[in-house]
Amino acid sequence: MPNKLNQLEWPEEIIRRLRSRPVSHSNKKIRQIDLARMVGVNARTIQQWENGERIPSPQNLQRLIKVFLDEGVLLSGAERQEAMQLWDSVKKLKPGQNRVFPGFDEHWFDQIYAERASANGEDARALLAHPPSKGRLRDAESDGFLSRGNLPALRSGFVGRKEGLLRILEMLRHSPLVTLTGPGGSGKTSMALHAASSMADAYPDGIWLFEFASVTDPLLVAEYILSTLGLTNRQQGRSSLDYVVHEMKGKKALFLFDNCEHLIHACATIAEALLSAAPSLAILATSQESLNSPGEYTYSVAPLSVPSSEASLHELSFEAIMQYEAVQLFVERTKAIAPEFQVTERNSVEIALICQSLQGIPLAVELAAARMNVLTPEQIIDRLSDLMGFLTFGKRTAMPRQQTLKATIDWSYMLLTQKERLLLRRLCVFNGGFTLESIENVCVCPGPAQAETASIAKAEVLDLMASLVNKSLVYMDRSSVGGRVRYDMLVTIKQYGLAHMSGSPERPSEELDWIQQAHAEYYDKFLEDSDMKFKSREQDEWLAEVKAEYANLSTALQWSHQHPEWRNIGLRIASRIYLFWLREGIWNEGLVWIARVLPPMGQYEDSEASAMALYGHGILLTVQGHYEEAHASALACVAIARRLNDRLTLSTTLRLLTLIHLSKGDKHEAFALAEESELLARAHGDDWNLASSLSGYGNVMLALGKYDRALRLFEESVELFEKTNIRWELAGPYRNLGYTSLRLGNYEQAVRFFKKSISASRSYKGNWDLFGALAGLAEALYAQQVYASAVILLGADEKYRQLLGTPVRAQYREDYEKTLAAIRAELGDERFSVAWETGQTMSRSQIVAFSLEA
Repeated sequence: MPNKLNQLEWPEEIIRRLRSRPVSHSNKKIRQIDLARMVGVNARTIQQWENGERIPSPQNLQRLIKVFLDEGVLLSGAERQEAMQLWDSVKKLKPGQNRVFPGFDEHWFDQIYAERASANGEDARALLAHPPSKGRLRDAESDGFLSRGNLPALRSGFVGRKEGLLRILEMLRHSPLVTLTGPGGSGKTSMALHAASSMADAYPDGIWLFEFASVTDPLLVAEYILSTLGLTNRQQGRSSLDYVVHEMKGKKALFLFDNCEHLIHACATIAEALLSAAPSLAILATSQESLNSPGEYTYSVAPLSVPSSEASLHELSFEAIMQYEAVQLFVERTKAIAPEFQVTERNSVEIALICQSLQGIPLAVELAAARMNVLTPEQIIDRLSDLMGFLTFGKRTAMPRQQTLKATIDWSYMLLTQKERLLLRRLCVFNGGFTLESIENVCVCPGPAQAETASIAKAEVLDLMASLVNKSLVYMDRSSVGGRVRYDMLVTIKQYGLAHMSGSPERPSEELDWIQQAHAEYYDKFLEDSDMKFKSREQDEWLAEVKAEYANLSTALQWSHQHPEWRNIGLRIASRIYLFWLREGIWNEGLVWIARVLPPMGQYEDSEASAMALYGHGILLTVQGHYEEAHASALACVAIARRLNDRLTLSTTLRLLTLIHLSKGDKHEAFALAEESELLARAHGDDWNLASSLSGYGNVMLALGKYDRALRLFEESVELFEKTNIRWELAGPYRNLGYTSLRLGNYEQAVRFFKKSISASRSYKGNWDLFGALAGLAEALYAQQVYASAVILLGADEKYRQLLGTPVRAQYREDYEKTLAAIRAELGDERFSVAWETGQTMSRSQIVAFSLEA
């Protein structure tokens, strides 16, 4: 039998595979005897085709393809590609020296395709020009989601692997869970992204990419998924995993779980839970090992095609060499950095030898091509061959592909200067990217005395970074924050660098220890230096900076948690970043971290960090309606602040206690707390703090029925917040001005204030301020006899309060219930229910738009 070509399947494999697919009009596959009848041959001939004993003639092959097309077993949108794949697999086998097997007749295929489309009432020309796999994302916004998906635009072309992409699409037809496995650098992520991008029309609720490389804690995987989807779990008693499962019921979406290997058990658990509850959901995962879940299909991502043996290289024509995928990738990447490069018959053989030596692993090929701006293919062969010979003495138990990938990275590493190697290793401590400023502060530190050339001068960093970028070991992230370019590294390069610092379990690396400490200390200082930005007109800048560095901050928190002697670093970070957790609506994640860095109850140190961490704990609990736990944290914070004579923290925490007591209906205790908070804030002279305390004090006056006093307090609060230019903080006092105007009978003014509150809350990802303003606006519209709109708003308000797990505040509950009952009486049950359901089904952006137009 002729030798099988690497880049093609055997004809018998393709025929068996296509015959085994269910036909379009039933779930049954085609029997051999039925296929023989439809093609016009006997059953023995079909058996011989599927056993590889014979190949079809051109006439029989056309009949076979037509049957497969008519029965609907060719993949939708890829019919022509699959037909050509079968045809080429037969043609390449060269059935005889005196026979010429014709090429695939595209005109003939288009004709039979058109006949089939016409019989089904479809436009064949439109389908051929725009197959379903090229569809776009859906137009409608899915309730609760940030967008229609977050799949990034593909930045570079995809070389080869067309058959593999078709196989992945086929697997997703049969199983909702498909995992792409392979070693680091094999191209799993790229393949998954390209496969996913071709399936947009199949998933109306979007295609969602979850990049787990930046998640280090299995307990936070579900939180990360929620955050990526634009959701927050605020339902008391429900885990984040349960909340994700609940939200995905009835959704038809594709989840792309990328880099699962370090979170394998968490990813498997979440995948099983999601797919059990949401049968229309599909998950495409990438990992160095399978998830080992029920019903999972696994696709092993093979290397790019390369010539099968060195002896055959000089026998191959130039055209044949250029058909190999690894060669195509090498040439494409080379031309990107050296546009003048030309492929010739001679250097094509050298390129093929390079790709063959690297076994077609995409990362290895790309790293080799990156040297083409300083080396010739022949020079690369000399260096690569020597280094690979050295690496054959590595672990014999390691997979050959892993050895080859390590050889490629080792080779790149050996080409670096000592200081470039030192910087590359130190960069591996970062997570989620880094800036030049962070490199200069973390990587310039001298390190242990015994480290190899352990010093990098600050003036050297820029040139060293430029060299690492040019050598493709570090890449630039063009989406800069605050006018500063960010950099990042491939995960495989990062793992390689960390391995050079990690030492052994018996003798941990001193270099890794101090660089992790330097990293944590830098991000502790980073938050300390930027802390006041949050309470000023630079708040948006602060939020953007913290968001960009959040993976690094999480890494620093994790390191502190794992090193109890450095717990105070984690405590200080948590005491400042709680504002980010509050603002971004990632409340449960914040509670997890604060609980980890705080000592047990009663063992708190008298420090500003302890006090503010307790305050952060209290506010994150309060916004979720956990008032008793929040009360305990706030009281502990007040005690520390009094002992430290920290009037700013004391004023802030008394304000929190005011809110907690009002939420519990205790107006008189709230009054004493609010009064002290306002006096302390006014004496301190901090506009932001005073504005917040005035709003809290006014809220107590409103609850006590002292409306004129409340009005003056809220107006002063608004004036101070506008002075600091912190827009989202205006949502609270504007909402309270609305309620005050409502109680004074000024309904038009109340509507204006509630709309201003809703507008201000638009920049706030949490819904805490939004839902209170919705209920107030509904009450004002009811007073103006705009009943249907009022019910829609109340329906939406109920929806968001349920998501939060928070009841109506005690001071508003009686009026809320009266308004609800009165509107139902005016509209009647049927009209009330229709309007209520409308509000319940609106997305956040829809209800904001509706309320501002009401």
